[in-house]
Amino acid sequence: MTTLQELINRMNVWTPIYGMSDVRKVNALDQAIREFRREYQPNWTLNKTTLRIFNNVLLYPINSNHGRLALLSSTKDGVGFSEQPRYVNTSYKDFLENAEDRNQMAEVWENASKMLAIRNRTDAAMTDTKLNGGETLSEWAASGDAGTPVLDNVIFKTGNGSIRVPITNSTGSTTFTLTYTTSIADTNYKRKYFFRWIYLDAAPTSITLRVRTDASNYLSSTVTAQHAGQTFVADDWNLLAIDLNTATETGTFAGTIASEVIILTGAPTGTYYLDASYLKGWILQEYRYYSKNNVLDGSTYQELFAPDSSTYSLTSYLLGDDIWNDVIQFEACGLLLADQKEQSIKDDLEAHRQRAWRALINEYPDFAPRIITQSYRFQDDYRKDMLYPNATL
Repeated sequence: MTTLQELINRMNVWTPIYGMSDVRKVNALDQAIREFRREYQPNWTLNKTTLRIFNNVLLYPINSNHGRLALLSSTKDGVGFSEQPRYVNTSYKDFLENAEDRNQMAEVWENASKMLAIRNRTDAAMTDTKLNGGETLSEWAASGDAGTPVLDNVIFKTGNGSIRVPITNSTGSTTFTLTYTTSIADTNYKRKYFFRWIYLDAAPTSITLRVRTDASNYLSSTVTAQHAGQTFVADDWNLLAIDLNTATETGTFAGTIASEVIILTGAPTGTYYLDASYLKGWILQEYRYYSKNNVLDGSTYQELFAPDSSTYSLTSYLLGDDIWNDVIQFEACGLLLADQKEQSIKDDLEAHRQRAWRALINEYPDFAPRIITQSYRFQDDYRKDMLYPNATL
């Protein structure tokens, strides 16, 4: 690691740069970092953790410091991971079209939230139990700001219907209680998540989910975002989930699920819909990504030396190998000298820059997966007819 002060000292070797202000040099270093990370992901920013994958769940949260996907895979290495899923890293368009008959992944944005889209077709260990279909009106009751529940066969997420409930905001609290016709027992519930679909007319402040044996014995968690980490979305279906292993236990919950409670806090006036709920088992997969952080300032990791362009610490560090430090330093010098007339200095700097880049690329390859998109060939594709006359489309 190299301090910001040391980088500035190295840049001061070039006489025209020596007389420039430090803040201008810092901003040039930050610009060089941004431009570098657009093209190349350095190995020392690689992070490895695990991700829990569920059946029929397509969107997943990224870590807070996720910059770019490096590898989302799994190897049978004796620590519980499943077989290699051989993901195709594809565009979001191809992911939604589900064109490939293979496991797929994509980095996606929805409502200003970045997530991973993952379709795993191969692992039978992802158990999936539907708890309730949300289609039997007699099982539902509502209180607080809620009106009378009604069965709706027009707007639903799964099956043939959902439960529609009007809310008139008054107390700021709405409670839905679902009592199953037949209870469900699962002694391995701690290895599973509880999922629920709910259509929000407008976003509440929070939603509390309870999985109950009865009114005195239940598991409970409060969520402020959807399962994939994106905020609650108005006028759309929201997938909520809680980890039953870390949920708060009230009384004694032994694994028998006989009812649910959904509490909306701060739900605005509108019409809301409740559909199916599930108990889902998961598999662990490796989650490798490039951190977006490049600088260590005291104990704080951050993307740039001066995130606000003016505040910085000369004792902060540029993380990584000195080979990368050299590239950033020379790139920043090039930016600072762009409007200078001394061509000999520019030529000398360019030689240093190219040598630094060659050394970096030779030693540290970029593992960011390339996006693979689906291509189509039509019956009148003359190239196919000429090159592969006996091929079958």
